Order: sequence, then structure tokens, then C-alpha cells
Amino acid sequence: MANTSDCRTPCPNEITRALLGSTAKSAGYPLPFKATVALGYAWQIQPDTGNVFFHSGIDLLAATGTQVHAVDAVTMAVAGFQGNYGNLVVVNHQGGWQSRYAQLNSVGVTVGQKVKKGELLGTIGSTGKPTLSKPHLHFEVRYSSSLDWVTEDILVFGCSDEG
Repeated sequence: MANTSDCRTPCPNEITRALLGSTAKSAGYPLPFKATVALGYAWQIQPDTGNVFFHSGIDLLAATGTQVHAVDAVTMAVAGFQGNYGNLVVVNHQGGWQSRYAQLNSVGVTVGQKVKKGELLGTIGSTGKPTLSKPHLHFEVRYSSSLDWVTEDILVFGCSDEG
């Protein structure tokens, strides 16, 4: 099991590498500051119930209303309420990659809309059925495979001096 008390802050280049490959340096970061990862990508124990579950992204802590930005120039695939994800924005990137921004307080984009890197997608909240009681961004990276969209652990890429 992952130890959720081992919070850390991902470098912006970790997200870049997850979305665009190990040599890419052009993507951005989804928040205006480096945020602490309160819950990582791994099997977890739900604090309220004790049930084991798989957490398919990372939860970045930030205050309600903090702006969430596009990490790259993208086209919106989903924008709106989606069950446990709450208010969700899903964007498709070139090369069969996808990023998901979930449990948003507000969504500021529409399906089909094109946005540039750094543009506003929505704001931090805790909608849907969040695992954490604190406001946060649930951020996922997925890639297309013959099995459908598969989640990727963005924190495996590590930090380096350029991040």
C-alpha cells in the first residue's frame, strides 16, 4: 500500500514527460504553483471505510477556486459533471495521450473548444466523490491502447534540474 503521509511535489517536467515523452520540455503544469501530492497513483486504503481501492491519478492540494490550466495546446473531449469524478475536463493530446482534470469546482471550457497551453480550464474544488476531504485537483494521464484508455503514473519519471 502507498503511504499517503509521504506527500511530495511533482516537478513540472514530470508531467511534461508523462504527456509528451521523455525528451519533451514544452508542456506546462496544471496549477499556478507546484502543489503537494496528497494522494498518489497506487492501491490505497480509503480512510473513511477501510476499503482498498486503486487511485488512478494524483491529488494535488490547492485552495478552492485556484485556477487549473491546460498543460498543452489541446481540444476539449469532455467538460462537465461525470459521477465520481465530479466536474471533469478531459483533453486529448497528440500521440494518443489524454489528461484528465477532475473534482473541479467549476468548468470554464466546452467540448470541442481548443485552448492553448496555460489557458484556464476550471477551478479547484471537491465535487463528485473525492477520496480527500480537502480541495484538490485530481489529475490523471492516460494513453490509448487496444484495451481502451490506460492510466499512467506520472511520478515515475523523476525530477531533474530543468524541471
